[in-house]
Amino acid sequence: MRKRTQNGGFVEAHHPETKKLLWRIQIYKINYDQALEKDVQDVFIKTLSFDKNHNLLIISDENWSSFLMGHRCLPKVSPRLPEVEFS
Repeated sequence: MRKRTQNGGFVEAHHPETKKLLWRIQIYKINYDQALEKDVQDVFIKTLSFDKNHNLLIISDENWSSFLMGHRCLPKVSPRLPEVEFS
């Protein structure tokens, strides 16, 4: 698994029993200004919700930008894990 190049902007899945990282997807890229301190430019994910009708994960960041992630974006993971409920 590649090292993260920024703080924030990633969704990860971990095995529920072993806590092993199964996959990580970068949802958005942060373009850092070298003239500013890096930590004040970090943008973190604020909310996750699941749209059952469209089978989409809805992600919002601290700047209120929204992103949609469908199941086709997800890596194939074996064995099949129990589904997780999002509120």
